[in-house]
Amino acid sequence: PIYEYEHFPPQTADVSYGIDGGSDRVGYFSLPTPGAPNGDIDAAPVPPPALVISEFMADNEGTLRDDDGDYSDWIEIHNAGPTPVDLTGVTLTDDPADPQKWSFPSHVLAAD
Repeated sequence: PIYEYEHFPPQTADVSYGIDGGSDRVGYFSLPTPGAPNGDIDAAPVPPPALVISEFMADNEGTLRDDDGDYSDWIEIHNAGPTPVDLTGVTLTDDPADPQKWSFPSHVLAAD
């Protein structure tokens, strides 16, 4: 069959959604293969992590001191999902030209 377009669900990091070249089925792939043929479709979709920014402090000039005694900007993230989420490689930015401006340290956020 020829596909003119496909309606894709919300995208999740490290999960591809597309057409299985061998069967022409549409579904999720847990192993992204950019520039290469798609592999086998996974049996079930991989749900996105349920991370919520619950609090943040931007431009902290005197509200709360950190452990070093500095007035750093900070963020609080809550994992509302049923499984732990590894934050390694997750980034934040306030500059679209620098999407990896700040990276989380290696840390696994416990499940709710």
